[in-house]
Amino acid sequence: MYPNGIDFLSSETLQNALAVFSELNRTSQQLFLLHGDLHHDNILQSGETWKIIDPKGLIGEKEYEIIPFLLNHLPKKNVAEVVDHRINIFVQELNVSKKRILLWGYAHSVLAMCWLIEDRQDAASFLRAIEAFQHLYERYYGYKK
Repeated sequence: MYPNGIDFLSSETLQNALAVFSELNRTSQQLFLLHGDLHHDNILQSGETWKIIDPKGLIGEKEYEIIPFLLNHLPKKNVAEVVDHRINIFVQELNVSKKRILLWGYAHSVLAMCWLIEDRQDAASFLRAIEAFQHLYERYYGYKK
């Protein structure tokens, strides 16, 4: 862990993400075998047939499966609006928890940003995602987790 933070991420953000992750794991109700990297580029269509490629094989709740899809192909502006729109579709179609999606999204975005920083890659899109998940959580639930 990084006691003083890492690059753009403060120690407080890292600790908060760890607390959110721990609470989500502690309160998980039903676990499933997940693809683990389900996003736009891993869903292919061939004629009338759809195929999902490149599975990672994780165990987790349905809400976590949605996160890679939310994070891919994000615009540079209006990130929160795009993420919120995508989440609302999944909530309506799959009957999943919006609150848990937002929390998983926040925790995963912080983790992914750490990976990119460690690999010396551009992490700006994940900073925007972290901010979007925080903003949406506060909008819908009125307090910062």
